[in-house]
Amino acid sequence: MRRLRTYLSIIILGSIIMSLVSCGRMNSGETGDKLEQPNVDSEIVELQLWSYYGGLDEIIEAFEKENPNIKVKVSTFPYEEYELKYKESMLKEKGDADILIIDSNEYGEFNSINGLENLLDDKYNATKYKEDYDKELWELGMSIDKTKLLGLPVASAPIVTYYRADIMESYGFPSDPKELAEFMRDVDNWLEIGEKLKIDDKYIVQWIGDIVRISTSDMAYFNENLEYQRDNERFKEAVEIARKARDLGLSPYNDIWSETGIKMLKEDKFAMLYLGSWGASELEALVPEQKGKWRVTALPFGAYGWNNASIVSIPENSENKEAAWKFVEYYIFKYNDKNRLGSVSGYLPFRGVEESLKHKNEFLGGQEDQRVYEELMSKTQEYSVTPLDKAMFELWDDIVNEGLENGHKSDEILANIKSQLNSKFSKEIKILKNKIK
Repeated sequence: MRRLRTYLSIIILGSIIMSLVSCGRMNSGETGDKLEQPNVDSEIVELQLWSYYGGLDEIIEAFEKENPNIKVKVSTFPYEEYELKYKESMLKEKGDADILIIDSNEYGEFNSINGLENLLDDKYNATKYKEDYDKELWELGMSIDKTKLLGLPVASAPIVTYYRADIMESYGFPSDPKELAEFMRDVDNWLEIGEKLKIDDKYIVQWIGDIVRISTSDMAYFNENLEYQRDNERFKEAVEIARKARDLGLSPYNDIWSETGIKMLKEDKFAMLYLGSWGASELEALVPEQKGKWRVTALPFGAYGWNNASIVSIPENSENKEAAWKFVEYYIFKYNDKNRLGSVSGYLPFRGVEESLKHKNEFLGGQEDQRVYEELMSKTQEYSVTPLDKAMFELWDDIVNEGLENGHKSDEILANIKSQLNSKFSKEIKILKNKIK
């Protein structure tokens, strides 16, 4: 069975080439020019902020209170549509948006094309914040050739384990988050949990391929020279764990994003899930009746995985760049959003704030979940993305899952990935390599 796609839509490789060549407007004028736009201290400016998520009302209210001459209007697009909407606006001489919020899973579609402002330019001077910024996230915001800063990541989310504490306890396994995390560092212990729960049709993994995904989720597909790099021992070890789990029948081959999977979730069939740190709110929306039964802890096998980050950029064709930068600075560096729960700020002074760390999530039984997320994020590395990453994810995920279903060994799966990579992406890789020289 092919794994159900939930976060990333399928793309056509031809669009990668088009994106690499251009996205409409080229830079006009010298970099570092002063912003010749309305004086935001004397004229009313209306900013158009485009996003794929909501929850910005309090930030905007606070910003507008400090900047009464700037009004911010938010347009929120469905996740599966926002990338195309952004690019359509960037193609225009006069854009429809002044600020774009981009998910890191799509950022590779933007960091190699024209159309976004370089925030290293003197008119922005984002460099002054670099020393107080997470190093990996700063690098994530750079253009693919590392010459420009095209976006600033607001926050990052680790992959974590959500689990049913009541089920763990009833089967005799550790239910305390730290004790369970330590217990699951041993592969055999994790397999033991899966075996014991499987007897009663309860599961600790959705898809067998998820085991490989979480074990390698802090590793980029390509290094800075566009060479494939998930061909190490950790990948092979993860495949072998997944093969054991397959042989034991530990996966229901379904997930909580399908109708059947939601039914299983409601019927207490899923005892463990590996999601981004936004997962608690998703679970609460799906199964509010399970409030107090779930907890969050680290990933099994001693793995530390990165899920995604949200990145803020300013389009070149915005006519309100000065005001847009005022908001970007406020959003990332001045307003410590106490409601930014389920993620970790990229701006280091906003980490370790006790008020946030003490937040008790009642859905998670009153657990201080933000403390867990920050601790895990401190051990997790983000990585830069490329225009190939989305298509590579589809290829990688298909080959891993199909290889596991067919009983292939790690060397066979890895060889198949490399073979398909060379046959499908050689042209795109050549274009990218020329771009980063």
